[in-house]
Amino acid sequence: MAGAANKVYLLKIGVLEHAAAYYPGNLLFLDTDTIWRRNPKPLFAHVEVGGFLMHQNEGRLISGNLLSRKICRRLCGQSLRVADRNYNLTPATELFNSGVIAFRSDKAYLLNDIMALAEQLYAAYNKHMMEQLAFSLRFAAEGPITDVPDYLWHY
Repeated sequence: MAGAANKVYLLKIGVLEHAAAYYPGNLLFLDTDTIWRRNPKPLFAHVEVGGFLMHQNEGRLISGNLLSRKICRRLCGQSLRVADRNYNLTPATELFNSGVIAFRSDKAYLLNDIMALAEQLYAAYNKHMMEQLAFSLRFAAEGPITDVPDYLWHY
């Protein structure tokens, strides 16, 4: 489950694949360092209609935290190709924190692309945030990502 890159962060993808295979419906993955602040019922309604949730929008690569800016300096301008689709890394690429990931199980096919993106990203720049960037890129290619920091505290 750690992928060819052998990164613990890629275990999320394997856990989500397993859950989607055995538990059809809405999938919600939470890191263990999260605490609910509000009732999550509206989040499930959002996922039910096909929405994507991630914990928090950490901003554009060009203007995010120090590591985001380093990633931008190293990777912005590059294009990754997965399953006949190009993913362009630009200064405007938004990075979402993956402490929360939610989507419908019928979209589990996206996880193969996310793994392939993450492995390419790790090969290009070996930083812990690459799986977050892979989720952010692939989900954004399908539709908008909604962040949920008001619902959870992720410490």
